[in-house]
Amino acid sequence: MESEAIEDVSEKGVGAESMTNNPHWLNHNTRKLDPEDVVLIRELRKEGLTLQTIANKFEVTKTHVSKIVNKKVWGHLA
Repeated sequence: MESEAIEDVSEKGVGAESMTNNPHWLNHNTRKLDPEDVVLIRELRKEGLTLQTIANKFEVTKTHVSKIVNKKVWGHLA
């Protein structure tokens, strides 16, 4: 299941070119997730993984995963 999501992310790419190329963004010291991680989180949720399982995998809170999945944060990504 997870490998399908990873392949899907690789095929689709990430929709936020300006953010991923921005030096400030790349060097931000508090950032835990990359745009690629956000896309993968959404794919894993679509495949049925629980919010807590995904949160543990990425070392973030279940609330943050929920906000990502519901596009309350990182809404600019596909």
